[in-house]
Amino acid sequence: MAVPAPQTFAYKTFVNTDGRGTSIPVDVYIPETNSQTKLTPVVWVHTGGFLQGTRKFVPPHFLRAVAKHNLALIAPDFRLCPQVSIFEVLEDVTDSIRWTLDPQARAASGFKSDRVASDKYILGGSSAGGWPALLLGLSLHGQAKRIPQPPSAIFSVYAITTVTKDLAPFFYEPQKPLSWAVDGKAIEKQPLEQEGHLAKCLDANHQLLEQSSVKIRTEAPADSSPVRAALYNFARQEGNYPSLILQDPSESSQVCTPSLVKSKAKAAGPSVLIAYGDSDPKVPHSQSQHVIEALKSIGYDDKSLHVIEEKGADHLFDMEPDKEPLVLVYLILYTSPKDGAEVVSYRGHESEAINAPVKEDSSLRGFGMTFTIGKGNEICCQAIASIVEEHLLGREVEPLFANMGETWQLMASDPQLRWIGPEKGVIHLATAAAINAIWDLYTRSRSKPLWKLIVDMSPEELVKCIPFRYITDAITPAEALKILQDASKGKADREAEMVAKGYKAYTTSAGWSGYDDAKVARLTRSALEQGFNHFKLKVGADVDDDIRRLSLMRSIVDDPKQMPAGRKEPSPGSLAGKNAGPTGCVVMVDANQVWDVQEVIDYMEKLAHLRPWFIEEPTAPDDVLGHAAIRRGIKHLGIGVATGEHAHNRMTFKQLLQADCIDVVPIDSCRLAGVNEILAVMLMAKKFGKIVCPHAGGVGLCEYVVHLSLIDYICISAENERNVLEWVDHLHEHFVYPVSINGAGCYNVPMDAQGGYSIEMLKGSTEDYSFPQGYYWKTGSARTAPPPEH
Repeated sequence: MAVPAPQTFAYKTFVNTDGRGTSIPVDVYIPETNSQTKLTPVVWVHTGGFLQGTRKFVPPHFLRAVAKHNLALIAPDFRLCPQVSIFEVLEDVTDSIRWTLDPQARAASGFKSDRVASDKYILGGSSAGGWPALLLGLSLHGQAKRIPQPPSAIFSVYAITTVTKDLAPFFYEPQKPLSWAVDGKAIEKQPLEQEGHLAKCLDANHQLLEQSSVKIRTEAPADSSPVRAALYNFARQEGNYPSLILQDPSESSQVCTPSLVKSKAKAAGPSVLIAYGDSDPKVPHSQSQHVIEALKSIGYDDKSLHVIEEKGADHLFDMEPDKEPLVLVYLILYTSPKDGAEVVSYRGHESEAINAPVKEDSSLRGFGMTFTIGKGNEICCQAIASIVEEHLLGREVEPLFANMGETWQLMASDPQLRWIGPEKGVIHLATAAAINAIWDLYTRSRSKPLWKLIVDMSPEELVKCIPFRYITDAITPAEALKILQDASKGKADREAEMVAKGYKAYTTSAGWSGYDDAKVARLTRSALEQGFNHFKLKVGADVDDDIRRLSLMRSIVDDPKQMPAGRKEPSPGSLAGKNAGPTGCVVMVDANQVWDVQEVIDYMEKLAHLRPWFIEEPTAPDDVLGHAAIRRGIKHLGIGVATGEHAHNRMTFKQLLQADCIDVVPIDSCRLAGVNEILAVMLMAKKFGKIVCPHAGGVGLCEYVVHLSLIDYICISAENERNVLEWVDHLHEHFVYPVSINGAGCYNVPMDAQGGYSIEMLKGSTEDYSFPQGYYWKTGSARTAPPPEH
């Protein structure tokens, strides 16, 4: 869903010491629709410790919430400390709320839209921004008397809430050199010197408003940057944060949120959401806990106080980019003021499934899925509808099943729809959903899971399903038939082996970008206990950070003392060519396309001593010659290359294989156009001697790809000693036939006769989350609780 561009206005003007007037801006985000429905404004106070930051530093999930939940996001700037005190900050935030609720003031500043409601609002903020939200929203400070009405709800995210010496002694304790505790260990940083840029920011005459955006997790500014990003770290180093935000630290009691809450007679204020990470080194979570205790002491209960403790999370945990697979999303659900308001959270994956039921004949249904990472779903949905309406509606299903090769050509070769590909991009994603739905319908009609339906086909039947157009220079139908016939020998034994043991998996769950060291260590150890011996880590943001994280993972998986009791040693053949450590554990790294060709080679030189098996998606997925150069450039390091989850089609894989670019083939069940095209790629991989290790880092992909790996081993490659299949442990609870892992770190084989391709979602999940008519989108809450994090 598109994030609207902000409109910028001036909500107030203050007079400088030199007599000049300076306007303070506010950004307004409203949904880009023609609807005239009144939008509830959410006034969000930015992070930065009152020392730095701007209105532009908005968490991504807040921006997405604008269109998803029909809200108006109001993001004001305010004057910064130490040039002013927290009391002027409170004055500015108060004035931004007054402006939000005053249509005449809004119009006078140039904001003439009447879509934003003026009779209710929600108030919140992150880090230091959560402090004014609590002080003003709960009417704990005199400035609140200037606000026409209290908010419907308040949210405070990893907030600073007090600087009194009794409740916040850490703000008074110098840290020289500055260190943050991570997993019980101190990470030393270079001392920040009070000279040059830093001295300028501390000058009483320095600019009162920040002029550029703060980068996420920036520790110190570039020499030429006006950004104040070092100030909070400097304040913690010197133990002088209270004096920087309060001209007189003895006034700290006037803004001590916990004490002020306790002085209230009873809980008569708005609902409150307080969220924090329990591993926050920048703002200790005791800051939130003191407020929670105080609110409970005056009568706040589970209906009026909502607490989210994010295990293992540090500061700014909700600022991670869209690649982060699990994020905490804050959704503000408002009702009429007389009914009060509720603050709701849910844990959800950024990828969103699109289910495409194709044919309904009594109880027989087929489901297909493709996925995005949020934005663009409506485009995929429209493309699916175009394919289905043009080629499937009204057709008898048995003729489709009788020749699945012709059915694939029918779906993928529409002369007009093909024009917006061809065979790539959105139209190919949509084709995958439709094709896979037909396979799902076909296999359910035969009361077999998909893998079993295909395993039971003869080589002649199977080869008819495969689209050979454009790839016969790499593999001919005759060559494919010979591979399938050769693999027929021993097929029953391989099937029985898989049913008994399962298919070997590797885990990505321990290595996502944005995880701190403590979380990487905890999840790595947990994966060892679950039987995994292959681990993948995301890399590419910072080489020193990646070396540290990969070293941490290596130190755990290579340590015999970390191995679980009764662990079965992996076979030597399964580790061949993988740079396995002394315990038989293997690590892989994945860059998600961030580098140019030479950057990959240089980067991998620096990671080589940590012995990854391969680098996945090192550069642009279309750059075949670039991948060839990379493989040549790092071959002497003993590191392989894997790419394919964004390879558009069988032709791209053909070139990657012909040019000897890759060692591992990570096919994607939704990027390629369904089972047919995937069979073509697996046959080419067999011919070129490469192993298939499917990508499964997204919603429903694990459910899909276990079928594909079983087909590859039993029907095509006839060997899988070195193959591993990606496993990500989230969102399986939304599926009727979810996949699972056994104690040996292997996928259990899907055996449900009516499970089909395993992609049918639970009725409750589709009713809750189908956009925009789903229960969740209408009410802001799901009817079933999300599962706990592992």
